[in-house]
Amino acid sequence: MQINNFLPLLSLPSVLSESYSSSHQSLKWDVYLVPPVPTAPLSSNLSFSPTAITLLQGVHSAILIDAPSTINASEALADWIETIIPGKKLTHVYITHGHGDHFFGVPILQKRFPGLVPIATKRTIDHIAQQLEKEFFETFWEPIFPGQIPEQNEVFTAVPKVGL
Repeated sequence: MQINNFLPLLSLPSVLSESYSSSHQSLKWDVYLVPPVPTAPLSSNLSFSPTAITLLQGVHSAILIDAPSTINASEALADWIETIIPGKKLTHVYITHGHGDHFFGVPILQKRFPGLVPIATKRTIDHIAQQLEKEFFETFWEPIFPGQIPEQNEVFTAVPKVGL
């Protein structure tokens, strides 16, 4: 399945579950809403906002748009994906931008879906690298989600510019 096949979906309204058929193949999308994630310190009663994760699927495979921030949220998403696309292969996860709450869950998803390739634009990959710099990660992300972020060991593939 080519990523370009999904470009017409970008102009369609976002809904919780919807189908779209093109002249080439049938496409479907579903949206998973990651619930608010409590942040530390727990006594602050604050939470990280809900996050919408989109799953685009064709006849035999699917791609995911973004990933959750925490281990538990990523495992719950993986459970949901398995129920939504039985018998299909999750091939890619496209990261829309470099904030950690959009890519931290990729290693969990890669364990559940072997061969899953994380992709992003070159600019987003550069931003991801900034988010993972030791000082920034330890002073910003780790205090928000202590012990909840999986070890980051994935390699992102840059998608080519398509002239949009």
